[in-house]
Amino acid sequence: MGMYTEFILGCSLSKNTPKVCIDALDYAINGEEKKPKYDNPKDWIEKDYNDNYIERTTPENEIISFMNEYDFNRLFHSSSYYFGAANPTCKFIYDKCSESYMISTRADLKNYSDQIEKFLEYLKPYVESGSGYPHEIYAYVQYEEDPFPVIYAMDGVYKDPIFNGDAEKYQDKIRKLNKIFSKLFQGVCPDWSITDEEYTKRGLEIDDKPLDLITTWDWMVDHIIETNKNKNNEI
Repeated sequence: MGMYTEFILGCSLSKNTPKVCIDALDYAINGEEKKPKYDNPKDWIEKDYNDNYIERTTPENEIISFMNEYDFNRLFHSSSYYFGAANPTCKFIYDKCSESYMISTRADLKNYSDQIEKFLEYLKPYVESGSGYPHEIYAYVQYEEDPFPVIYAMDGVYKDPIFNGDAEKYQDKIRKLNKIFSKLFQGVCPDWSITDEEYTKRGLEIDDKPLDLITTWDWMVDHIIETNKNKNNEI
């Protein structure tokens, strides 16, 4: 049991990333006893393996110490059934074409000591690129009871991005839009409104009513269509 946080990381890392970090990531993700390079690669798969191979030069005791400091075992291999992807996945290679290291991981863990934030703070100076323009997103951190993830990008950290950091302002905009649509609706169907009783019959929460635009508007459109059908049938 306990509360879990999902951690998704995807980015390229600079050649200037400290070698102890690179070797620790390689050790944690590709294994302590990873397969050595092929002496005579016979196909593109073996050649690609050699091209992406990371040579470890850091002493093993330093690698283990770094891994323990940033809790790599949990960061990359922990999982639960609280999120859509139950099994952790991770990949880490050296990309010969871009001459950078590429990492892609997904796991979820009990982040009680802020292990995720601690590691991302360490990694940030060495992140070369993420995903999406212009922000270059490279990490998502989703606590199981939060409505939105914290997004880490090259240009900053975004919390509750759909709210732009201010939930109350967002809700106020939604309420205003709802009033505008309701005014339009009342002009077409002046004798009908959505009561709390009708709302709960659809299995919806009354507290969500002012914000549930999609459900409410779809309901209104259905009623407009039905009203017009009945009028046409009467003609």
